Amino acid sequence: MGEQPDSKGSTSDLLFSRGNLLTAREIASRSGMTLSAAKQLWQSLGFPAVDDSTPYFTSDDGDALDTVQALFDEGVIDLDGAIRLGRLIGTASARIAEAGLAALHERGPESALEHMEIGEIVARMESILGYAWRRQLHAALMRLKLQEDVQQTGPLLRELGVGFADLVGFTSAAAHTSLASLASLTREFEEVSSLAISCAGGRVIKLIGDGVMFVADRPEELIACAEGVRTACSTHATLPQVRSGLAWGNLLLQNGDYFGPEVNLASRITSLVPGGAVALTDALHILSPAQEKRQHMVLRNIKGIGDAEVWIDLGGHNAAVRGAKDALAESHESPGK
Repeated sequence: MGEQPDSKGSTSDLLFSRGNLLTAREIASRSGMTLSAAKQLWQSLGFPAVDDSTPYFTSDDGDALDTVQALFDEGVIDLDGAIRLGRLIGTASARIAEAGLAALHERGPESALEHMEIGEIVARMESILGYAWRRQLHAALMRLKLQEDVQQTGPLLRELGVGFADLVGFTSAAAHTSLASLASLTREFEEVSSLAISCAGGRVIKLIGDGVMFVADRPEELIACAEGVRTACSTHATLPQVRSGLAWGNLLLQNGDYFGPEVNLASRITSLVPGGAVALTDALHILSPAQEKRQHMVLRNIKGIGDAEVWIDLGGHNAAVRGAKDALAESHESPGK
């Protein structure tokens, strides 16, 4: 498969079971799955199509296909569901693989391999990934049990809070910053924001370079997440100010991500408020404490949404943040509610 074996064997030999390579037709026939379904599942993981008659697949690929076919037979999942899940698994595992290699490279391209065989690294990582998945599954099941009126079938809707936080001025700064400095900045933001959100009881859904999306089960936890990220960034030596947008309502859970009007609203209002600000939708403001410290605003002509009433918490610990009130008053109308 185009690999150059070395003294320790080829990459495939180190990562997969040895033996004769199989064609897509052969592994599909072995598992009792149609060739079309097998090909769709393979590509859902993010891999390119392989000619049906080319010996390419190992017995490990066949074992994985056998497992999926067993889930089909038992009625646990259907092909459409497996393809959706495959896309998520493929994307997540690709990111983990790339991040792992990058972490090894930072310590020196050969440092880890000098002291440990690839097979040993893989075995340990598989154990860690399996443990983390079981822990996350347990937490997800507990949250589902606590949620009242969850529908038994169909798309999973949950009432909870969603927030976005992003670094102010990141795009312009990126144009004048080295790639190494940019990587360091985004890594620092990922670390401090993830820690602040988890400590406040929230969950990071995805990190987007200069931004983070998170959810929380309680209004006070959602607000604490945004305030925690704000404090962490304002006290950090190199990170710029952060701004956040928060909303509350019914969210659609799909492929590990959340969708819906409230998600769109939280994302949009984040980009419209000044640095240091935490913006809450009217629905979230009503449900949460400390209402007296917020300033009411109407954000006009939000793309795809129209006008939206929000409540702005500008903090009080930072003079630059307090000065942003003037910018808000100039750019958006408040009816003095």
